[in-house]
Amino acid sequence: MMECKLYTGSDWDALTDIWLEASVRAHDFIPSSFWEASKQDMKEIYLPHSEVYIVEENGEVLGFSAMVDDTLAALFVHPSHQGKGIGSLLLSELKKKYSHIQLNVYKKNHSAVQFYTQKSFKVISEGIDERTGEEEYTMALQ
Repeated sequence: MMECKLYTGSDWDALTDIWLEASVRAHDFIPSSFWEASKQDMKEIYLPHSEVYIVEENGEVLGFSAMVDDTLAALFVHPSHQGKGIGSLLLSELKKKYSHIQLNVYKKNHSAVQFYTQKSFKVISEGIDERTGEEEYTMALQ
């Protein structure tokens, strides 16, 4: 049975592996070398300074979310487990704890934009991600 819970561990390897694999697959418009070069920062800086929730089944982490204040900094599901409600379960857990959630998503990541739109997020602004030069939306759930 899948369980969603606050992550209290300190081993970020499984999460960064999910992040890398899902990022490369979801963002085929950005060179995979960009994501590979960012993996260490994700593991050592970003995840440890976030409030992280995981979904696991039989001890295997299937996906995770990372919140920084009211910003959803990451929501990633392992590609082999996508489409099974894991992202929805993570968002549902976050909605219980946060009255306002904001996120940035690449405009070209159509499946993610559609997912967040279906979950009642609205585009509140558009901009350019300085790291990649790609257009992105800022979306909010209010």
